[in-house]
Amino acid sequence: MGTLSTTVDKVRIRIIENKTRFFSDDDFLSLANDSIQEIFDELVGMECKLVANYSEQTLVAATAEYTITGIDTLIPEMVYVDEVEVPVYDPLRPDELSYEQTSTGIKFYNHDDGQDALIWYWGPVPVLTDFDNDDLPWEGIWNNAIMRSLVVETKEIRTKKVNNTAALATSAAEKAMNRSVARYGTIQRIIRTRIKDRR
Repeated sequence: MGTLSTTVDKVRIRIIENKTRFFSDDDFLSLANDSIQEIFDELVGMECKLVANYSEQTLVAATAEYTITGIDTLIPEMVYVDEVEVPVYDPLRPDELSYEQTSTGIKFYNHDDGQDALIWYWGPVPVLTDFDNDDLPWEGIWNNAIMRSLVVETKEIRTKKVNNTAALATSAAEKAMNRSVARYGTIQRIIRTRIKDRR
């Protein structure tokens, strides 16, 4: 995997930061979290299952809203009740089993007591808080891309000239994206498989 501290050691070698430290550990922590957020957004845009999670809920008829810790955005085609896909709430069909996203999770309409819900969502976005001990996210696939991103950011801050280095960072990110999608697939692949299985 690799901690942020280990990655920053490599960054400091690449930006030739020896005795004079231009960037503190907190600076690198902030820059790394910015990079992780950007990568997360790109992975969501590619619908990569690496950043998808799910929550299982047993529905109670009198309880309409369910909290999901770490939720970023629901995946619309991936909300099921008793293994049947549930549509987003439509005010023109108020009596239909449906749902809508809330600020803390999901709200169901017209469900029965004891029904089982499976809710897929994007998130949570990994956030590093401990410079020395936090591992970079996503099983090490993105470590090189994050390291290159930190090199680019710090060089940009210091020199504002990053053309060659930015190309390396883009290349590392593209490689990591291809590996992420190849290894974990996409949500669309799950949807197509479920549709095929129903036929």
